[in-house]
Amino acid sequence: MPPQGDPIIHRRTSLPPKRGTVRRRTLRRRIWGLGAALLGVATLLLGAGGLAIVPSLIDNEKAFRTATSCGAPSSSQGDCLRSFDATVTRTVIKEQVKSSEYTLYLHGLAQVPRSIDMGASEPLLKRLHPGDHVTVAL
Repeated sequence: MPPQGDPIIHRRTSLPPKRGTVRRRTLRRRIWGLGAALLGVATLLLGAGGLAIVPSLIDNEKAFRTATSCGAPSSSQGDCLRSFDATVTRTVIKEQVKSSEYTLYLHGLAQVPRSIDMGASEPLLKRLHPGDHVTVAL
């Protein structure tokens, strides 16, 4: 019993943990750690896969930029740019949170694709309207 003048301030009584509580807590922490480690490994693998694609995209871009017109005397028939005239029939610009669509629909010769995924609305797709005449390089 405390002395008369000393009030009991914030006395905390701790009971021993229930049987199995410590084990459950340890198990939860281990499962959480394993899940975090698996998520980290999956993120690293996805990042490495994304980086593996980049060199082929750069090579495609360089090949397109260095290709010559099929009318040029130094170009072989398989590796040259062919130009076709086409008319814009419509454009689709749907900007949504999870999925977006940027499609250009064309009308032209049989070689001209009927639709082209533009990837983004800028710099060209927003400025095109039905009836516009364009040149498609393939």
